[in-house]
Amino acid sequence: MKAFAALIVIVGFAFSAVATAAGLYQPGYVGISDTSMIGQFNVRYNTAAANGPYIRSEGYAGSFVYFSGRDSAGINFYCYVPTSSPLYQGAVHIKNTVNNGSILYVTKTTTSSECTNVYSSQASYALD
Repeated sequence: MKAFAALIVIVGFAFSAVATAAGLYQPGYVGISDTSMIGQFNVRYNTAAANGPYIRSEGYAGSFVYFSGRDSAGINFYCYVPTSSPLYQGAVHIKNTVNNGSILYVTKTTTSSECTNVYSSQASYALD
């Protein structure tokens, strides 16, 4: 059993080295409805996805923060958080901390482009 565990560790290290050397690509995901967008940030350059789905967070100092994206069907989403919103400080923090692999979920109503919820999750991928 110890030999099997050692083999698994060796294979894991070998895969990790190959993946790093080859620049392992993990595709991102973007899902959009009338009132929400969920997506995973993927910052690796991929020429095949040049006109494909994307997700974005941006802000202007002392002004608003906004989140936008497009899914694989070409459906666009946009919402913003003004400085007067109780979500503003949290939205700024989320905008500033999303990284490769981060998941972003934002919502709005059907009658406004102001964000009603901003959520982010960041985690490693089962790394030991």
